[in-house]
Amino acid sequence: MSESIAEERAMKLGFDIASYGFNHDDLEKSGERNTREKLNTGGYGHPGLKEFSYVAAWLADKEFMRREVEARERNARERITLRAAKIANVLAIIAIIISVVGMAVNLDG
Repeated sequence: MSESIAEERAMKLGFDIASYGFNHDDLEKSGERNTREKLNTGGYGHPGLKEFSYVAAWLADKEFMRREVEARERNARERITLRAAKIANVLAIIAIIISVVGMAVNLDG
């Protein structure tokens, strides 16, 4: 999520970046792990407070984006696997045809 969108959402939550002393960039610099730990230990207040809600929404957006990337990567791997399976099936059919033709030639000869 871009900073402008995150800050726009924060403003909708009534989040005044200047009064809380941190913004989107600060959360990015701190990283998800540190931010989540601080959130879970009360560093951003408690559920229901605006700054807690802002940070929780930022973390949820990060998780959502990560899951989207994972899903795209998984879909790409599945497409490759399906393509390989189709090729294997074609090769198996060709092998069966060659075997049948070979048996037919042996019967005639």
